[in-house]
Amino acid sequence: MNRVVIVVNAAARGQALEIAEGASRALDAAGIEAHSFYPPAPGGVTELVAEAATDPKTFAVAVVGGDGTVREAAEGMARGLGTWPDGGPARSDAPTLFVLGGGTGNSVRHALWGGATWEDVVAALAAGTHRRVDLDLAAIEGRDRGVLLGASTGFFRWAVEAVDRVVDHTGRDRYFAAGLLAAEEIAPYRGAVEVDGNVVAAGRLALVAVGGAAQRGGRVAVLPGSRLDDGLLDVCAIAVSGADEFVPIMAKALSGDHLGEPGVTWARGRRVVLRSDDGPLPFEHDGELWEGNERRLELGVVPAAVPAAVPATGAVARN
Repeated sequence: MNRVVIVVNAAARGQALEIAEGASRALDAAGIEAHSFYPPAPGGVTELVAEAATDPKTFAVAVVGGDGTVREAAEGMARGLGTWPDGGPARSDAPTLFVLGGGTGNSVRHALWGGATWEDVVAALAAGTHRRVDLDLAAIEGRDRGVLLGASTGFFRWAVEAVDRVVDHTGRDRYFAAGLLAAEEIAPYRGAVEVDGNVVAAGRLALVAVGGAAQRGGRVAVLPGSRLDDGLLDVCAIAVSGADEFVPIMAKALSGDHLGEPGVTWARGRRVVLRSDDGPLPFEHDGELWEGNERRLELGVVPAAVPAAVPATGAVARN
């Protein structure tokens, strides 16, 4: 086991390309064999990482790209290591996933490494100054698809759709501006949420977040205290009549202080059912728009599915 596989989003440009090239140079300088791949979408990242995970020479997979690319790599690791869809942990000598970032929000890297830069992550890989945690995935039932960062209905879906309307900002600021647009225009849908068979929220739903990481969009701590390695899915549902109620709640969610507010419900479990009574669920996961037309989706936890690297000391997989 002496090889690092660097997997790069095929559409990468700018910062992501700099990260991929810088990581390769740093590992070569440390005497570590590194191979970079730019698999085409769709599905290329998942397939490549699944294959790399079965190669006895691979001891680490480093991912360069946004949270969607990281999700694909995590699912590929689970498939290659045999922890999908029933969970793990994987064998003790399994390759480890290193998240370098390279997207806009980099929420997964933040969840695992806090404020560390990609250079810090590569340095930890080269020096061996990291430790392994076994991350959970969520499976979208009937679609054979994994979720890592988190899934949601309502607000985050509409915020992603609003990004194309923001032309005077870039990077995280663009997503934040899109979020403001979506919040001010919020039109809650009628639906319900079940956790482990119990209805925990119903009515006019502006946001249901299922996770996953504590923070979404690089800024919003919608699931404070949520962990990626506890075998459970945290759920936050916000039921309001419109923007006048929703905007103040989301302002508090920036710092995770929204729990306990009127209309906010929190729960935790292993299986979550999302239902819409108004038409197709406005659903997204890992920052990717869902193209299906389902009125009902079910997510179940896949515990300890992905061996991943975190700092050698400090909190485990927590924002």
